[in-house]
Amino acid sequence: MKGELVSLRRLTDDDYELLVSWLDGQAGGYANGGPVLCSGAEFKAESTRTGHTHLMIVSNDGTPVGALSWRTLSYPGNFSIGLIIGESQLWGRGHAASAFGLLLQHLFHTLNAHRVEVTTGVYNQETMKIVTRGLMTLEGILRDYAFVDGEYQDVAVCSLLRTEYETLLARGAFGRHTSTVPAQEKQKALNSFLRFLSDTGDLHLHRIVSRRQTATPPEADAPHPGISDPRERPAGENGAELSRAVRHG
Repeated sequence: MKGELVSLRRLTDDDYELLVSWLDGQAGGYANGGPVLCSGAEFKAESTRTGHTHLMIVSNDGTPVGALSWRTLSYPGNFSIGLIIGESQLWGRGHAASAFGLLLQHLFHTLNAHRVEVTTGVYNQETMKIVTRGLMTLEGILRDYAFVDGEYQDVAVCSLLRTEYETLLARGAFGRHTSTVPAQEKQKALNSFLRFLSDTGDLHLHRIVSRRQTATPPEADAPHPGISDPRERPAGENGAELSRAVRHG
């Protein structure tokens, strides 16, 4: 998966060691309240046991800058996610925003997510901007849930539903959407298939295939009315809305 600022890839064994070093540093303090104090191999084994999938966030020059994760919750279509940018000098430069947008696109448009959940300490000012700027809905507070610097801290639970994601995506909140298969190619293939069904006289299947839009006459290759190219939606400035909200995990 590749965005305008970063790409996402699977972690290697060396990546797990780098991730643990981040989690044991300042970034881990914001993300988890303290260090994990384990080896990369131990962290990988625990992630496998708990059902977490991790991806490395890599900048355009090939440098690993952070990591993200997701896991399936109790009911199908529900996911919990997390994200960390490893070095503080990289916070606020858009890496987290770009990675977050790529992850949401993967969950909603590839894994058919219905709801995505984030939990974050209320002491994490930058991450809380996801809520205060309307990018996710605050669902509740876990009182005294985290223990940070010798004190209990509240944790916020927030979420994003598919319909809310699609609305924000159309506004350009998560940057420009990249289709796996370009819309024009999908439309051309559909038109060709509808022409075939028309030529063979199979009107029943023609009605089924074209049920969600007004069919183009079989001899035409123009896009069907009602099918728009998602790349033509308002895109904002490279996910600027999210960039202001997400700076570190």
